[in-house]
Amino acid sequence: MNSERRHTGMANGKKREYFLLQYMPKPLSKDTIDIGLVFLESENLRGGFCRARFGRNWQASVLRIDSNADIEILEALARDISARLTAPDSRKEMLNLLETSFSSVVRVSGR
Repeated sequence: MNSERRHTGMANGKKREYFLLQYMPKPLSKDTIDIGLVFLESENLRGGFCRARFGRNWQASVLRIDSNADIEILEALARDISARLTAPDSRKEMLNLLETSFSSVVRVSGR
C-alpha cells in the first residue's frame, strides 16, 4: 500500500477518508513505520465520525526500528490523539497538531 496517499471513499452517502499515522525515528529520515489509522467524515468534521485506531502491537514495531524510542511518551500521545479526535470540539485542532507539531515524531501520510 502506498502510505503517501490519503484514501477517500463514500459510505452511506457520506464522504469518508482515512490516512496513516507513521512513527519516524529521525525527522529527516525516510524510515517510517505505520502505527495507526485515522478515519473521518471529511465533509462534517465537527459532527461526523472521527476516530484513531492503533495497531495491537505497534510498540514492539517501533522498538524494532528505534530501540531508544520512549514508548511511554508515544503511548500517552496515542491516547491523547484518540481522545481528542473522538471529541468534536477538539478534532480540527488535533488534526492540525498532527500535521504541524508532532511531525518530527508522528507523521500523517498524505493529508
